[in-house]
Amino acid sequence: MLDVGSAVATPQHSSSASKAARASFQAAGTAVAQLEQWLDTLDARLPPLRNFILPGGGVAAASLHAARAVARRAERSVVPLVRDGHVDAAVGVYLNRLSDYLFVAARTAVRPLTSCECHLCVDLVNRTSHNRRLPTRAAPK
Repeated sequence: MLDVGSAVATPQHSSSASKAARASFQAAGTAVAQLEQWLDTLDARLPPLRNFILPGGGVAAASLHAARAVARRAERSVVPLVRDGHVDAAVGVYLNRLSDYLFVAARTAVRPLTSCECHLCVDLVNRTSHNRRLPTRAAPK
């Protein structure tokens, strides 16, 4: 994350070549590949996602959901900088994959605590919503 901050704080076109080189996000390819590997490993253990998941499910899961919200906010802030050429596109890709990983990690953190995730159910006819817990594992037979 320090490398991401450094890359964002040093605009590519208005910084000297030496500063831009020091602040470049060099680990982008390996960092993104590592996040995707971790994400795939965790996601393989989870049931397919069919509904919108509400954040929560214990301290660890709630903390991971909060970290994901921060990563998404950072990503939204970086998108215009990438679009204007001030920041390397790899920074945006990394933040996107990081937030995806944090979401899957939060879903994984809920698994040992309960057999249910809290889903948002929306009644489109009456324009109301309510929460309900849906099982994420098949009931033992």
